[in-house]
Parts: sequence; structure tokens; C-alpha cells
Amino acid sequence: MKIERITVDEVKGKRKDEERTTRFDVKFNIKKLKKEDEGRVAVHYGYGVEYGDGSKVEIEGRIIISGDEEAVKAAEEGKKNLSGETLERIVNAINYVGTTNAVLVARTLGLVPPLRLPILRYAGGKEKEEKK
Repeated sequence: MKIERITVDEVKGKRKDEERTTRFDVKFNIKKLKKEDEGRVAVHYGYGVEYGDGSKVEIEGRIIISGDEEAVKAAEEGKKNLSGETLERIVNAINYVGTTNAVLVARTLGLVPPLRLPILRYAGGKEKEEKK
């Protein structure tokens, strides 16, 4: 499978409260598969961030893929189920394009960026004991 193009077709954002909330949920999905010409399939996706105060960021777009018979067959049958490596690559592409664009929209609206970064802990200069 080859990802030929990723587009963002629609972006919506709304801030509900002046106070900055740090709680958010990220959800994304495959809305539909549509067969294009020459064995290509358009994967229509949605990506959304919902904040605890009711604020939200929504992004919709398409990922054009080629070289995947399973996706072509699913699109012809009106299904949206993918599996294996194809699903993995599509989900990662949605997450990547959705998150990078949602961060920009969130910043514009004064919302917390939808990133979950690891918490690093300082060990206080203690050396770890080696096990014998």
C-alpha cells in the first residue's frame, strides 16, 4: 500500500470558556472508503479533540491510497473495514495529520495543545546499583 496524498478538507474550532482546561479526549475514525480511478481509494477520516469545558477542535479530510486490493474491495462493497498493515498505516497517518493541525488550531483558540507528553522523573543524582 502506498499513501499518495493526505488532505485536510475542513477545520472547525470552538472555545467555550475563558478558563484554560487541561483535560481533553482525542478521537478519530474512518468515515468512509470511496473508490477512485486506477485502483486508488480515498479514505475519508475525522479527527476530533473534545475539552472538559465543551471546547472542541474538529478536522476532516482524505487520505488517497493505492496498491491495496483489500481497500479497493471494501470501497466497492460500501464497507469501511480495513485490517493489518493497511489499517495501521492509515490510523497513524490520521493521528499524525490530525494532531499536527489540531495543535495549531488549539494555539489559535488559546486551548491546551492535544499532546500527551511523557513525564520525566529526575532520580536525584543517585546511581543505580548493579545486580550481581
